[in-house]
Amino acid sequence: MALGTAHCSKLHKRLDRFGRSLRHLINALAELEARGIAFVSLRDNLDLGTPLGRLMFQIISAMAEFERALIQERVKAGLRHAQSKGKRLGRATIVVDRSRIASLRAHKRGWKKIAAELGVGVGAVLRAASRADYWVRPPSSTLRRGRKFSPRPASR
Repeated sequence: MALGTAHCSKLHKRLDRFGRSLRHLINALAELEARGIAFVSLRDNLDLGTPLGRLMFQIISAMAEFERALIQERVKAGLRHAQSKGKRLGRATIVVDRSRIASLRAHKRGWKKIAAELGVGVGAVLRAASRADYWVRPPSSTLRRGRKFSPRPASR
């Protein structure tokens, strides 16, 4: 049997999960069709090898894109509403006692042990230490390979 003469089909559970926009879906369908692959959606019961299947494909695709746009609008409106009410968005700030970090570093504690004792991540400890008026050089094991040590300026 020669290549390209066999009947191939791509089964997909849901049409709206196949692509992000109507344009993307149509381009993907055209590419599959050019390769001789028929698209069949199980959930939507669509066979895109027929004219009716292609019509339904475009209608369902347009509706899915419309639904995604509505969801985006609602999310943005909700975020604007929350901000107007004074709600702070994003991740909560972590308060780290810099003097405690300095005293623990003076007692030769490692960054991981300091982080565990303060109940925060190592990155938060290193950020707090770099923003303080002092800097205690981290052990070489915490430096990234190939990077030179350069503390941030204390002017922050």
